[in-house]
Amino acid sequence: MSKKKSAPFLREIGSHIRNCREERRIPRKSFAHSLQISPQQLSNIENGNINDIGIVRISEIAHILRIDFLEIVRMFKK
Repeated sequence: MSKKKSAPFLREIGSHIRNCREERRIPRKSFAHSLQISPQQLSNIENGNINDIGIVRISEIAHILRIDFLEIVRMFKK
C-alpha cells in the first residue's frame, strides 16, 4: 500500500503542532493520550500524513497546547 503525498500546508501545520508540543516538553505519548488517539495517529498529524484532520481535533490540539485556535486555522489559508 502506498502512502499519499501530503499537501505542503498539512506538513506545515503538523510541524507547527510538533514544535509547540516540544517547546512545552509534552511527550508524544502523553499528548496522544490527552487527545484520545494513538501515538502513531499523532505522528501522522505531526508529519502531515493525514488528510482528514477536522476542526474539532484542531480545536482540541490548540486547547491542550494553550495556543490560539486561529493560529492553526490561519495556516490553512497559505
